[in-house]
Amino acid sequence: MVISRRNGCDYCMAAHSMLADKVAKTDAEVLTAIRASEEIPDAKLQALAVFTDAMIESNGYPTQDALDASK
Repeated sequence: MVISRRNGCDYCMAAHSMLADKVAKTDAEVLTAIRASEEIPDAKLQALAVFTDAMIESNGYPTQDALDASK
């Protein structure tokens, strides 16, 4: 969902939101936070979202700071 949001793909965001909700049973507040680019209430998911965003920003070559923050 972070990638879909970052790429501005409304269709992908809707499709992945539905799968996260119905299949993965992801909490609604997590989905809302991802859609709004806000802090995710789950620390591990927040770290994953931040790292995913860093990977997109760096075209797959994250900085050492981004790597360190993901630990």
